[in-house]
Amino acid sequence: MINILASVKRPFSGLIIDGEKTWELRKNAPRLKKGDSVTLWLYESGKDGERAIIGKCRMVAYVELRHMPFGDALEMLKSTACVSEDQLRAYMPCYAWGVQDPVRLPVAVPLSAIGLTRPPQSWQYITPEQAAILEQVACRDCPNCKHHSLLTKQSPCRECYPHENQRLWEPRKEEE
Repeated sequence: MINILASVKRPFSGLIIDGEKTWELRKNAPRLKKGDSVTLWLYESGKDGERAIIGKCRMVAYVELRHMPFGDALEMLKSTACVSEDQLRAYMPCYAWGVQDPVRLPVAVPLSAIGLTRPPQSWQYITPEQAAILEQVACRDCPNCKHHSLLTKQSPCRECYPHENQRLWEPRKEEE
C-alpha cells in the first residue's frame, strides 16, 4: 500500500471529495509498480481552505499528457478534471491522476497529528504509520471521540460537532 499526501486548493478539493472531479492534474507522478494500491490523502490548501487533511480517495491510474488533447478527449478531460481549455493548455505538459471512491474525514486533521510541520508543495509520500493515524480518524467510530487522543482536545469529529461550517478551534455550538 502506497500513501500519498497531496495539496489541493479549493474548489478542487471539494470537487474531488464530492466525486465530481475524477482526474487531478499534476506536473509529475509517483513511481508505481503494476498492481500497487495507492491511497491519496487530500490536504486542503489555499487561503480559503481548511489547511488540514480533509479526506482520501484511491488513485487508480495516471496518464501522461504531453500534447493537448482534442475533440471528445478534450471535452472529457475538461469535464472530469473540472478545468477550462485555457487552464489545461497553460498547465501542459502534465499528468492526469485518476481518482475514485472519495471519503471525507469526519474531522479535518492538522498536519501536526502525523508529525508534519509543512504541507507538501504538490504531493509527497507518507509512511504507513502516518496513514494509520489518518485511517483511525476516518473510521467514524466515535463513542466519546476515541480519536481525540490522536489529535487535540480542540479537534472533535463531525459526529460530536455536526455543524458543517464550524471551524474545529471554535467552541462547541449548543443545539438551538
